[in-house]
Amino acid sequence: MYIKTLKLKNYRNYEEIEVNFDPNINIIYGNNAEGKTNLLESIYMCSTSKSHRNTKENDIINFNKDESHIKLIFCRGKSNVVDDILSANVGESTASPKESQPVGADIIRPQYVGASTASTKNEVIDIQLNKDSKKGVAKNGIKVEKLSEFLGFFNVIMFAPEDLNIIKDGPAVRRKFLDIELSQTDKIYVNIIQNYNKTLNQRNALLKDIYKTTGNNRYDLLQILDTYDEQLVNYGLEVIKKRSENIKTLAEKIYKIHLLISDNKEKLIVGYENDILGASEPVGADIIRPQNVVDDILSSQVKEKIENNNSVGASTASPKESQPVGASTASPKETYLKKLQETRDLDIKNQYTMIGPHRDDISFKVEDKDIRKFGS
Repeated sequence: MYIKTLKLKNYRNYEEIEVNFDPNINIIYGNNAEGKTNLLESIYMCSTSKSHRNTKENDIINFNKDESHIKLIFCRGKSNVVDDILSANVGESTASPKESQPVGADIIRPQYVGASTASTKNEVIDIQLNKDSKKGVAKNGIKVEKLSEFLGFFNVIMFAPEDLNIIKDGPAVRRKFLDIELSQTDKIYVNIIQNYNKTLNQRNALLKDIYKTTGNNRYDLLQILDTYDEQLVNYGLEVIKKRSENIKTLAEKIYKIHLLISDNKEKLIVGYENDILGASEPVGADIIRPQNVVDDILSSQVKEKIENNNSVGASTASPKESQPVGASTASPKETYLKKLQETRDLDIKNQYTMIGPHRDDISFKVEDKDIRKFGS
């Protein structure tokens, strides 16, 4: 997949511009404040319908204009040559240099060669911003009614200076990052998080009503609160499950990469902090241990050392023997409901739900040091 054309009208500092992209790597350069990031921002909006910046949509519209328009055309499909290069047979040719590279021949760019013969499809995204009306989004000329119908249609990865805030800012920034990434690749998650947020808002509104109400009416509202608790738990557990699975996959990749760039000196551990089923550890998965992912990176001697260390003092206790006395055997749903009951009075007092995945966080630790606080 690659972007073919981007057209902007009254978008930030651009009155009107059309950019035709190359199937290969594109470099956008220019002086400060000429609009390089604005181009990237408009592409990102075609993926999520929102800016990566914390900005009002009206601020995106060019000064003294009432509306703005983005049109992006991208090509969906893979080149035949790229597929060949990625296959296991690439690089196994026994031809000599002279046989494989004719004298004076240009270096072949795989994407160009395959693009003319591959099966491809053009897709079109239109976004209309208006100061006085709701934003309009369409894909291939068909209006998009729900965000869930749009997310995942055109996926992009953007790295901007603002992304450093994922580490340094508060949990809300990290939850937003996680939700956006999951929403682009998992349509089920989009529906789950939307339903969770809707139920959460309804529960919070009910908490405010209960706080202001007394007598029999208060009792009736508390009965309704039980129903909202049940719904919130059902959606909340699905959110936790999806997030923890994503964090586990992400943590494994980050661990490997950080070992490489730190010359095997630092072990970066990424965890999922959840106040329902366990803080500071991914739900349903242990925090990534070095020995789980070290095989691809460290030498066989280091690997052997780790294995030997693991075998020393290893417990042979059965599951029953290793289970602490008095440990809870409650299901995740029972645990969640119990904690909501325990915090109910506090929730009513604060008129807000104090626990749940809307309070979760992602942890980043190097040698047990929290780099959210101590990293630079």
